[in-house]
Amino acid sequence: GKFIYAVVSEGAEYFLGKFDSSLKLVKKSEIQISPDSYITVFNKVIYLNAKNGSIVSLDSGTLKEISRVVKN
Repeated sequence: GKFIYAVVSEGAEYFLGKFDSSLKLVKKSEIQISPDSYITVFNKVIYLNAKNGSIVSLDSGTLKEISRVVKN
């Protein structure tokens, strides 16, 4: 797509940010993510690491959580 995804910090909390081509923040995830998270986009789904280490999938349009694989 025409968007850039990056980790956004707000104090000690981190979120996934979605930016347009002029680097304007368009959306921010509701869930906190790891500051060292990998970000993979595949078929309109974004995979990343949540703050607790679980793997989370987000809808690339809304940045809402689709599913989660909990780390044991």
